[in-house]
Amino acid sequence: MVQDTRQCVYYNTKFDVKHCDESSLCYFISGTPLSGTLIVLIHGTGGSHSHFDSLLPILVNTGYCVLTCDLPYHGESQPEIASRPIHPISFDKIAENLSHALETYKQLYSPQKSVNLVLGGISMGGFFVQACLRQRMSAWKALGLNTGAIIAMGCNSIHLQSPRMEWMDFFTTVMDNSPEKQQIIDTLRMSIPMSSVDPITQAKATHSLNLVHDEILFQYLVACASLVPKKPSFSSPNEFQFQDQPLPVPHILLHGDTDILTESFMSGWFAWVQENKIACTLNRIPNAGHLVCLDNGVTLAQSIVDSLSAWNLEDSPIHSSSSPF
Repeated sequence: MVQDTRQCVYYNTKFDVKHCDESSLCYFISGTPLSGTLIVLIHGTGGSHSHFDSLLPILVNTGYCVLTCDLPYHGESQPEIASRPIHPISFDKIAENLSHALETYKQLYSPQKSVNLVLGGISMGGFFVQACLRQRMSAWKALGLNTGAIIAMGCNSIHLQSPRMEWMDFFTTVMDNSPEKQQIIDTLRMSIPMSSVDPITQAKATHSLNLVHDEILFQYLVACASLVPKKPSFSSPNEFQFQDQPLPVPHILLHGDTDILTESFMSGWFAWVQENKIACTLNRIPNAGHLVCLDNGVTLAQSIVDSLSAWNLEDSPIHSSSSPF
C-alpha cells in the first residue's frame, strides 16, 4: 500500500487500487507522486512490471513519478502462477481498470490540480496504450488527466494498413482448435527471450514468460491483431498507408538497434506523424534488441528524458522554450 506520505520517493511500491473483477491489476509506483508528470509504462506479452526496473533511477531522479503494472494473468496479477483465463482477454476491460487506477492516483495525490500523463508501452504494451488513448484521452482530460505524450517501444502504429506484419493477419484468422496453435505458442516461448541480445536479460524474459499460461500468450496476440485496420484492396509494397490520423499528442518512438523488422515500421510511423505536423522523435537504442527495456534501459530512459525535455509539458519537472504545440 502506498502511504499518503507525499514527499517520499518510492521504488516499485505496490499501489492498491480497489477494483473487484478478474481484470484487476497489480500496480507499482516509483518516485514522488507530487512530481507533476506521471509516466505509465506497460509491458509486453509474457512480460512483467520488472522489465522497466532499469529505467526507474533515471526517470525518478529526473523528477518523474512512474506507474507500472502486471497485466492480467501476468506476474502478480493472477490467482496463481500460469493461471488459465476465465474469460477472453479484453483490452477494453484492461483500459477500464487502468482508468480507475489513474483516477485513484489523482484523487490521492492531486485532487485540486490536473495530472500530466505520459503513456508508454513496449511491443504488445505499445499497441495497448495506443488503443487506450484513442478511446479514452478525451474522457481522461475531463477528469483532469491530461495526456502529454505517448512512448512507443518496439511496435508499430495501430493505424497502419500497409505494409503488414504477417503474424497480425494470421492471428485474426487462426481458429482456437487449429493444430498450428500450439506450434505458434511454442515458437513464442522461444522467440520472445531470444529477441533480447544479452543472456542475462534473456533469462529475465524467460522467467517472466514462465509465469504466463499458453492461452494467455495466444489471446494477447489475438487482441493486438484485432486492433489494426484491414488490409487495403490495393497497396504498394514500398509505400506506407495509414488509416485516419495519428494520435494528437507528441510521440516518442524507440527501438533497439538490432530490432531490424520493427525499425522499418517505426520509421514509416515517424514520417507519417511528422507529415501531420505532430511533434515526434525516433531513437535507435544501441546494444539492444526487441526487448529494449531489458537490454539497455539506462540509455532508453535517458532518451525518454531528452525527448520530454524538448517539449514544455505542463507541470513537467523539465522545461524548455521549445514546445510541440
